[in-house]
Amino acid sequence: MYSLYPLVIGTIYYTGSLAANIVLTILIICRLLLHRKTLLKTLPEEYTKPYSLVVAIIVESALLYTTFALAFVISYALNNPINQVFMCMGSACQVRRNS
Repeated sequence: MYSLYPLVIGTIYYTGSLAANIVLTILIICRLLLHRKTLLKTLPEEYTKPYSLVVAIIVESALLYTTFALAFVISYALNNPINQVFMCMGSACQVRRNS
């Protein structure tokens, strides 16, 4: 288990990182939806659908990581050893695959 000082510092760091990830994801989604709204004024709706699809992809991918990151932060703050499992699963959600 961890001693108290590194546990507090780690909890603050991981909570801040998770919060930044959530806020930035929301800002990206807002930006894409505003861009879609602007395009709807000049283009037919069929041309703006890709922006809705991109929003769905961002939400789905961020939701998976956020779920594991939240479970990690909670278990880390409680000093529970299962946090290592959640950390590995959260890291696996961020893997970039080359297709």
